[in-house]
Amino acid sequence: MRILVCHNFYRHHGGADVVMLHTQEFLEARGHEVIPFAMRHPENLPSPYAEYFVRQVDYATIRPWQVITIAAEAARILFSVEAYRKISALIRRTKPDLVHCHNIYHELSPSILLPPKRAGIPVVLTLHDYKLMCPNRKMYVGGQICEKCLGGNYLHAVKHRCVYDSRLGSMLCAMEGFAHRRLYRTLIDTFISPSQFLKDKMVQAGFPAERIVRIPNAVPIASRQPAFKPGEYALFLGLLVQEKGASVLIEAMKRMPDVPLRIAGRGYLEEELREEVERSGLKNVEFAGFVTGDRLEELVTNCRFVVLPSSSYENYPMAILDAFSWGKPVVGSALGGIPELITPGEHGMLANPGDPDDLAEKMSALWNDPGLAVEMGRKARARIETELSPETYIKKVLAVYDDVLARRRPDQG
Repeated sequence: MRILVCHNFYRHHGGADVVMLHTQEFLEARGHEVIPFAMRHPENLPSPYAEYFVRQVDYATIRPWQVITIAAEAARILFSVEAYRKISALIRRTKPDLVHCHNIYHELSPSILLPPKRAGIPVVLTLHDYKLMCPNRKMYVGGQICEKCLGGNYLHAVKHRCVYDSRLGSMLCAMEGFAHRRLYRTLIDTFISPSQFLKDKMVQAGFPAERIVRIPNAVPIASRQPAFKPGEYALFLGLLVQEKGASVLIEAMKRMPDVPLRIAGRGYLEEELREEVERSGLKNVEFAGFVTGDRLEELVTNCRFVVLPSSSYENYPMAILDAFSWGKPVVGSALGGIPELITPGEHGMLANPGDPDDLAEKMSALWNDPGLAVEMGRKARARIETELSPETYIKKVLAVYDDVLARRRPDQG
């Protein structure tokens, strides 16, 4: 099968990119051909189809006084002529059987959905966040969970400056939401949701349940040797931003002076967190910075457990899957899709979101029982090897492909 995969980035930029690249890897291992379509960027992976990629743009860097740039990019968000032309040419050249989209919002826009529709090619879209229901993707603003736009009234985002704390940026994304909501409902044959929680939110927002299939994410495991040992510290993996609960974690660490913590990640809160650690005299907290590759593997395999104290709705966090794959349990927030991954007492523990006392209690309990941490790590790895394995994942994805292809064929007769 020949699959055209569309995603804003063709590089390791975030969790959605990792899922997309893993999916490509799993498909190619099964003998399928994957054709990428993305934005141009100097850090992109090599591709024989790079000439069809569209120009790169970072909306976060556009400033209010750049009126002409704003007008041009607003038009691109609503309908990218460049992306429409480039994907049309790519489809003519490669003649794919199916199009699988990931995050195409803003940069590529739903303009890329029209050419395959006209060619009778089915389109699948994997949901990585809450973008189709919330202009800032997170359902989180001002330190609080927010569902005000769930019903489709995106003016709330403008009022509360939900996108980059910018009235203008929020207005652009609200316009995008109003213009595109119906397009995605019409042009996508099947949505793939990693978590049941995200699927339920989509249905609550008015998307048809029968066209949303839950397929949990997976990670490659053949090259990951689990480390079933107590470990020397707790480990935070992720962005140092408010919604990931980084500040709550530091508050919890003040209650656990004997529990060492390493923080792997970067974000706008990093400097503030470092200052708080120094001001509070926390000798048990160490910042490791942004890590990948061998350094990341070393940090995970030598930890006792991973902690993910998110304050916002997570979908299906790759940080948890990565921890499980290396045989490590996770202490996570009982919020969003996280409880679908962690069965308390089996693969880790669940803490009340935003509650440093409860987080400290759960972390201390696991830290003080290294044998339990090792046993939970074994069960976590076992879950990855069975229900969350790459083989299970790709079988379900291919079943979705077969279904949408079967539904489209009569239309072409």
